[in-house]
Amino acid sequence: RLQTRMQTHLPYILERVLAANLPAEIALLPIIESALDPYAFSPYGANGLWQFMSPTAKQYGLKINSGYDGRRDIIASTDAALTYLTYLYKRFDSWPLALAAYNAGEGTVSQALMRSKDKDFFALRLPRETRNYVPRLLAIAAIANDPAKHQITLPAVQMRLDFFLIQLPGQFDIAKIIEISNLTSATL
Repeated sequence: RLQTRMQTHLPYILERVLAANLPAEIALLPIIESALDPYAFSPYGANGLWQFMSPTAKQYGLKINSGYDGRRDIIASTDAALTYLTYLYKRFDSWPLALAAYNAGEGTVSQALMRSKDKDFFALRLPRETRNYVPRLLAIAAIANDPAKHQITLPAVQMRLDFFLIQLPGQFDIAKIIEISNLTSATL
């Protein structure tokens, strides 16, 4: 089900994760967040590949207006997510805690830390969704690392970018881009 989206998005995300010197497993996070769907949205208002809430998106430089939502932009949202995750890691000095904060919010994790006096993610009292969030990423990472061990066949993903960025001076008619580029509308 994810094969097409994996080929379209994972090579770029992994490239950016590695360039930011973050653990490679972070590239798998949008699988949990959105099933790699840039148009995914949650009933709570999170949106895009990385499932940003509007205030956090704006805080990390994503523009949201009637013609554009940066949460759905793979390039802008990936940069914002990696900046945010880097900040959370520096704040909590732990990837499991940083990931928990990405899911539940910094305040929720900070309060759980104050209540428990323990920095171990697995010892904290967190919302159920967050308690499952980090193990879910660890499980996907384990499967990706050794699919045969888990008797799973993963789709092949070529480490090539399947998209490129075109700088336009402003809003542009997609029909004109199709006409000029000789691309099909499906490809564009």
